[in-house]
Amino acid sequence: LYPTACELAGVAIPETVGGRSLVPVLRGEAEQVHDAVFGYYGDVQRMVRTPRWKLIHYPKIGRYQLFDLPADPHEMTDRRNDPACAEIVAELRERLETWQRRVGDPLAANGSTQ
Repeated sequence: LYPTACELAGVAIPETVGGRSLVPVLRGEAEQVHDAVFGYYGDVQRMVRTPRWKLIHYPKIGRYQLFDLPADPHEMTDRRNDPACAEIVAELRERLETWQRRVGDPLAANGSTQ
């Protein structure tokens, strides 16, 4: 958020800041480059979200959850163990693990993504 605040305030974004401004997205000027969003919360949660699916990983307990967002916007039905979703789970796990390695996530380095 810091680069976004800087740009909105008309302040130069310091070179030491690794993030990018979200102003183009806010103004509707950004082209869609990626079809997924990744997130984390401390050392307890990792997530990948596509327009349809959301896979959440809880590394401390080794648990995953999968939600079909258009069909289940309140995330009440975990589809992780649904055989029809096995390929989706595998694909999203791989994408999440690839992202973790790319950003240097210490949990990926510790092998905590299994």
